[in-house]
Amino acid sequence: MSAIHGTAGRIPRFAELDAQIQAEVQVRRNRPKAKPERRRRSTPRLPAALRKEIARFARELTRNHRPLFKPDPKLKDRASRLLRSLLLPSGDVGALECRALRRPLLC
Repeated sequence: MSAIHGTAGRIPRFAELDAQIQAEVQVRRNRPKAKPERRRRSTPRLPAALRKEIARFARELTRNHRPLFKPDPKLKDRASRLLRSLLLPSGDVGALECRALRRPLLC
């Protein structure tokens, strides 16, 4: 039985595979890491003054209502939806609706 096993007490083929795996691990460890590609921003950044004002408002809201935000993780989502609904809509929504209604009337 000792003729079948190598010095480490393993079948020679297994010892060969162990050595191969160890060599591959060393190559992977020594390989330089590729820097991840920086993602392009899909939209332009917020103006600095607006970003600072929003950050100030969020800090103040957190400071004043921390006991409410702690136990309810979804409260932040609901608060952001409310804030979004209170901001001005983008574009002139009334003009779009008016154009959509006007076309069938002109036919």
